[in-house]
This record gives sequence, C-alpha cells and structure tokens, in this order.
Amino acid sequence: MLPSDLKPEQFNGYPPEARKLVTDYVGALQRLPLSFVPSLLREVIDYDFRFPPERKAIEKELANLKSLSGDHSATPFRQIRAPPLSTLRDAASSSLRTRSPACASSRIAVAQPRKISPLAR
Repeated sequence: MLPSDLKPEQFNGYPPEARKLVTDYVGALQRLPLSFVPSLLREVIDYDFRFPPERKAIEKELANLKSLSGDHSATPFRQIRAPPLSTLRDAASSSLRTRSPACASSRIAVAQPRKISPLAR
C-alpha cells in the first residue's frame, strides 16, 4: 500500500487518541515517501501510552509535516538518490579484481591452516 492510498478508516484499530491524531494528519501522511511512513506510524500507534513530552514531540512532527505545502513535503527526500544497481555490481567486481597479490596470499594462508609437526609441540 502506498501512502497516497491511506484512508482514515484504516486506523480504526488504533487506540482512541492515536486514532484521532492520525486521522487529523492523514493528508500529511499521504504526501510522505513510503520509506518514512511506517516508522512514523509506529510512533503514533503508541501515542496513548506515551509520556506528555513524547506526545508533544509526535504532535510537533506531524504538525511540521502538515505545514509543508503540497509538493514541498517530500522535497528533502528527493535529494536522496541511490546509484543504479549496475554501478554497484561494477564497483564490487572491480574491487575484487584490483586487490593486491599480498592480500590474495594472506587469504590463502588463512584459508589453509598450517600443519604443525608433532616435534614442534
């Protein structure tokens, strides 16, 4: 489910105060990136059982998100870009090819333990 698909009735199972809070801010939640919404909802679902300063922090966070107008709510997240998967694969295979021979010999030495002669004990 995408954040844009969230509806107030989907929060009927939340405790009473958390349900009221989340339904008041469902519009703000709908504009957020998918990766951000689950952690925020985990905070909200426990709202009824939190201390007053923790409640204020959640309310303030939701109010700040709501105050961002329309398209600006996701603006800070738009700057985050993941490199293409092909770039990651190329970097990994390049890293494996360019390791020095000294590293290779030490890996072999670790992988093949030495035999200790009975006289060395």
